[in-house]
Amino acid sequence: METKKHPNYFKIIIIFFFIMFIALYFTQITDLYQYNQYNKMTITKEAMERFERDVESGKDITISDYLDTVKDYSNGVSDLGYKTSSFLSEFMNESIRKTFKVIASLFT
Repeated sequence: METKKHPNYFKIIIIFFFIMFIALYFTQITDLYQYNQYNKMTITKEAMERFERDVESGKDITISDYLDTVKDYSNGVSDLGYKTSSFLSEFMNESIRKTFKVIASLFT
């Protein structure tokens, strides 16, 4: 009788998680998320000049007139992906650091 060859599910899961980690890690490295958050908080130099002119001239001031509104397309899935990537990155860095510390202790 022939025995059926079952796929190695553990290997498939590990490869899947590795590919997900690499994809999320590269999105974190590009700092796209932090860049978008930073852009939301900053006011441009031109807007600051307009604000100063309006203050000097005594106009009514509303902060929304000086901030560029950028539509945020982040959602729960992208936030989860970012948090997962950050966690995995910290975990991998700490694991590698501890591994090298153990290796170094073997040679000293």
